[in-house]
Amino acid sequence: MKKPLLYITTTILLGTAIYSFSNWDTIFGGETSVNASTLPTRAEIQQNFYSHRKVLFIYGSGIPKYMNKYKAVAENYKANSRWMDIEVKKDSETTIEDLQSKTVFIAGTPKSNLTLSELSRQLPLDFQENGFQVFDKSYQDTSDLVSFFYPNPLNPQFSVNILSGNSDENILNSLASRTARIFRTIGDYRISRGDRCLAMGFFSQDAATRWQFSPASHRDFEAEAVASLTTDYYRFILHRIDFQPEALSEISRRLGGTMENIHRFLGIESVAKRIDYHIYPSCEDKGLITRSTKLSEYRLPQHAVHSVITDGMRGDNSFQDAALILRSHLGQPKQSVLEMGLAIYFSNNWQMQGYEYWASRLHQSGNATPLADLLDNNMLRQESELVMPPLAGTFVAYLLEAYGKETFLQNYLNWEPEEGEIAKLESGWKQYLDKLSAAYQSQVNMDRREFPQVDGFQKGFCYAHEGYQIYNGYGSRKSDEALAKLSDIGTNAVSITPFSYMGDAKKPVFLRYSRRSGSESDESVIQTALSAR
Repeated sequence: MKKPLLYITTTILLGTAIYSFSNWDTIFGGETSVNASTLPTRAEIQQNFYSHRKVLFIYGSGIPKYMNKYKAVAENYKANSRWMDIEVKKDSETTIEDLQSKTVFIAGTPKSNLTLSELSRQLPLDFQENGFQVFDKSYQDTSDLVSFFYPNPLNPQFSVNILSGNSDENILNSLASRTARIFRTIGDYRISRGDRCLAMGFFSQDAATRWQFSPASHRDFEAEAVASLTTDYYRFILHRIDFQPEALSEISRRLGGTMENIHRFLGIESVAKRIDYHIYPSCEDKGLITRSTKLSEYRLPQHAVHSVITDGMRGDNSFQDAALILRSHLGQPKQSVLEMGLAIYFSNNWQMQGYEYWASRLHQSGNATPLADLLDNNMLRQESELVMPPLAGTFVAYLLEAYGKETFLQNYLNWEPEEGEIAKLESGWKQYLDKLSAAYQSQVNMDRREFPQVDGFQKGFCYAHEGYQIYNGYGSRKSDEALAKLSDIGTNAVSITPFSYMGDAKKPVFLRYSRRSGSESDESVIQTALSAR
């Protein structure tokens, strides 16, 4: 593994285009001994950036057919950036002074971006003819990408941020899907393939080994994944989660039973393809690998479901499995509530109590969403996923009773009820909820009586979310460690706050609801509450 050159002592002429130099190897080449303790820390480099908020986006000219595409992406970031000043330059026009004076972002392959080709020689990142290598492990798939955050070898007070890989097309696709926070990597380095992370980690920040590889802060997710059990409907992949064989067999039996019901309902006679079912020990681990901390979700192109199973929170309720089969077999309906509701209809153990129980509680408390909102796709997305799914499942059960299975399936894709039909359904829908709620009344009353009561003086903290990078906010290991420290100093209560705001104090609007991974989402707030208890 190469040792990075972090201090350059060669005298150079500033302001000259770097590719006019014949002494490029003199500037960047060789091995220089550096005292690690004198290097700035990650926090110091980030603070330096926040004090000036200037970024140089260097696009490549090495492959002409990609040059204008990279330039267009860079200019788009510049035009849409609200909180940092982005300068866009071509690699052949970038000067040494440019590289030394601000935070640098480089996108491309060594062949398409000449600055990357030269600068990477002083980073712990090796590019080879058929791939790239990070810490002695090679990645050669065409879809492999690497994101990198490291002190700039020409001025370590600033960072160099790299997005590279084995295919310019995939790099461009990744750039197009990102937000304006282009150089914000989850970790100091991250290697991904398609929609999942293969490895990530942080460099050491200890004085003696600063910016060197840290085994304790490195995760090789690819090596941690274990294909464990294959059934008629599933192939289970475990991600650093230890299951006894009987526990996994029980999960496969329960999920398999739901799959049988769905196939029978839809008239599917044979299984065309098994579902790759990934199981994670926490929302944090799932988020670091898939960039999503949702408790469970499906990925259609990979025909896969990713679920979390941890104390107090389980994503293995068949909801996403059913949604995957429905989307694959029936397509996407015009009314989103039908897909959501039918998927919930087949997972009656949704959130442990069952969707009918939660729909009854919402109805009894006057918080059941009006039918017009359920039939509004935008409104369906606005509300919490703890509210809409049980109501959607109950509504589909009502439609199946009102119209019958055959008519329901015939109308599934293109059903768009007119006002008269909505008004007629509204009346029947309310009666259906009244009847359902009556059946659950005693259970709801009992659960309300058992709601925890607070006794005695509360020695509390306002426990605020911070970080927004999955590993450093609510629901993370770092959060659990902080809660343990609070307990050690005598704290017996914390407030957990999913922050929100109004965009206009004079205009009624939906309060912003956090769904983004790393934010104060339902999953992260609930996980933090469970950890606090």
